[in-house]
Amino acid sequence: MIPEGDLVYETCPVFTYYAFEDWGQYATIVLFGEEYVPLTDGSGSFNAGKLAKLLIDDNTIHNLRSEEVLDLGNGYALKVVTVDLGGRKVWLELYMNGEYVDDLIVSVPEGAATDGVFYLDIEDEDDVIVMRVHINYIFQGAYDYIVQIQGLWLIDFGNVLTFVEGDEFGELEFSNIGEEGLALQNSDNIILPRASSVEIAQNMYLGVEDNDTLRVYPFVKNGVESGIVSPVFSGADLDDILANEGGQIEFTGLNFPAFYHGTDDNTETLIIQDSGLTEGITIAEGDLIYEASPALKNYAYEDWGQYYITGFFCEEYIPLTNTYGYNADKLAKLLIDSDDTYSLRSGEILDLGNGYALKVEGIDVGGDKVLLNFTKDGAYVDDAVIDITYPEESTWVLDLDGIENENDIVVFKVFVDQITQEDGDGIAWINGLWLIDYANATTVGYDSEYGVFEVSSITSYSIELENDAEILLSRDSEVPIFDDLVFKVADSDDLSFYLMLKTSGSGVQGEIIEVNDVPFTWTYDNFPALYYDLDGNLFIETLSINNIVEYSPYSKFRRAYAGSLRSECPDEVQPRNQDSFNRYPADA
Repeated sequence: MIPEGDLVYETCPVFTYYAFEDWGQYATIVLFGEEYVPLTDGSGSFNAGKLAKLLIDDNTIHNLRSEEVLDLGNGYALKVVTVDLGGRKVWLELYMNGEYVDDLIVSVPEGAATDGVFYLDIEDEDDVIVMRVHINYIFQGAYDYIVQIQGLWLIDFGNVLTFVEGDEFGELEFSNIGEEGLALQNSDNIILPRASSVEIAQNMYLGVEDNDTLRVYPFVKNGVESGIVSPVFSGADLDDILANEGGQIEFTGLNFPAFYHGTDDNTETLIIQDSGLTEGITIAEGDLIYEASPALKNYAYEDWGQYYITGFFCEEYIPLTNTYGYNADKLAKLLIDSDDTYSLRSGEILDLGNGYALKVEGIDVGGDKVLLNFTKDGAYVDDAVIDITYPEESTWVLDLDGIENENDIVVFKVFVDQITQEDGDGIAWINGLWLIDYANATTVGYDSEYGVFEVSSITSYSIELENDAEILLSRDSEVPIFDDLVFKVADSDDLSFYLMLKTSGSGVQGEIIEVNDVPFTWTYDNFPALYYDLDGNLFIETLSINNIVEYSPYSKFRRAYAGSLRSECPDEVQPRNQDSFNRYPADA
């Protein structure tokens, strides 16, 4: 059971650059995976308890004549009533569901662009910015006047969500609403029956395993296809898009969060280049290039420094590493990177997952020594005596030979912090673990194929693959390039597409915790359904359990696990580029 007030969800605002960057930034708030714009006035002040969906944010060029209507979608439309070329003015009208909403007369000085802003009084808020229009210029066509627009921004002001503190949202209620963000907590005890799932809010659940030990994890269900996506790229055709993007389209961890990134560098890059053969809707053979290269990442136990990690088609791997360096083409899955604390008595075994285990064979309390035994599938692998008298000897680094024909490969690290005694038993305290799945390591070779890719280059520092046949970005299609990594192409006259890692089916699950892990916070790192801002290096959404009461209906005893954890938004939220946000759109 989670007592009242001990399940806490928090989301922080973040500032996004408009697609038309001269406008600067605007605030967004993510609420249970959905991105909203808080109602904002001309001074930049916003109300986090009043949220509207963002409908348009682009810098596409539109040429409109007098009396012409631009369909903005969702029932909204912009009409050019008339263009006064002599007076350098444009009269615009905004409509919703065919009904007049407001109008605006915009002065357009000769040789200069200008902006028009629609302000409305909505949900008891005055002068809310609902739409922005950037006008490049007005000119005379063959028969009439034309206004060129390049910059549109619109919120769904007709369908605003309004909350006040105390309002319920699923099993939660709003406990704080302010410019620093939103906080919700459970307003009643949440019972966690064995082998069950409990919906807490808007398609987010807590799952409980069928286990004698209470084990809990968050997850979201995906009744419809969803996934992690890149920005949308649009133009008349590929030639047009590539020209607008400077000759190539590049996807990295900065604009496609499914790609992994190290502390400072990207580890995965996908490029659509133009060799002169890519045109229309066809990516020519060899013009879709994928590169994976290791980058440094901090160990969870920070005293160990950094290690090399690489993403390979959206999964996290460790390049096999020894004292001479790493092998970019020989990869093993990362299983553990933790600074959690474990206390083990003599004879106790710590299950590391995937058949790996660490056993405390014996503890010499007086001599500050512990004998550790590392096993795989129950078979002995290696052992070591750790003497914690000297800090430099408190870490056991296990390296093995014969891993994909490489020797002295670091496969496991453990740090023993202290040895204590309780009731006559020695206890070893561990608070640093790192492990790779070396038994299932793999080598990428020139004969390897991955979806539409074949390996084109292997160096000491990277693996490069390219498409071995033409790829057609056909209208209204889904083009697989490797497993669940696809290009989604819109049903439109122009070419419009984005890169997507599909996460349909069972949805997205967070890290499983036990009661002694409390207090605990889920972020994007351990529950990818939550949002993360790459540019600002900020966790936008967090879900925390501060207290769990474990009980049995057959016993009068129960145990409480409590903490004082509170996740906080940063004092100063950094602006981010609009392409760096992890989001889940339905279509391009």
